[in-house]
Amino acid sequence: MRSGDLRDRIAVMGVTYATDAIGYNVETWTVLKTVWGTFQQERGSETLKRDTITASKKGTVIMRYDADITEQNRVQINGIEYKITSVRVLNMTRRTDGIELVVERYE
Repeated sequence: MRSGDLRDRIAVMGVTYATDAIGYNVETWTVLKTVWGTFQQERGSETLKRDTITASKKGTVIMRYDADITEQNRVQINGIEYKITSVRVLNMTRRTDGIELVVERYE
C-alpha cells in the first residue's frame, strides 16, 4: 500500500453512553482517531417500504491495518457519517498491509 494513494482523512468514531438530566442513557458518537485512507463512492439505491422511500449510498474505504476497527464503529468522511457493514483484511499473511471497510450511509 503506497502512502500517496491514501488521500482522504477518515475519522474513526466510537459510541459512548451518557446519562441525561432525566436519567436516560444517551448514545453519543465521538472521534477515536483520524487516519489517512482512500474513499470510493460505489453505488446508491432506493427502497420503497410502507409508502416511504429510503435511500442508501455505499462505498469502500481502504486504510492501513488497525485491529481496533470493527463493524461496531463508524467513519466520518468530509463531514458525513457512514456505518461500517464489513471489515476485510487485505493480506492475511502480512496484517500490516491494510483493511477494506464497506460503508453505508442512509438518507
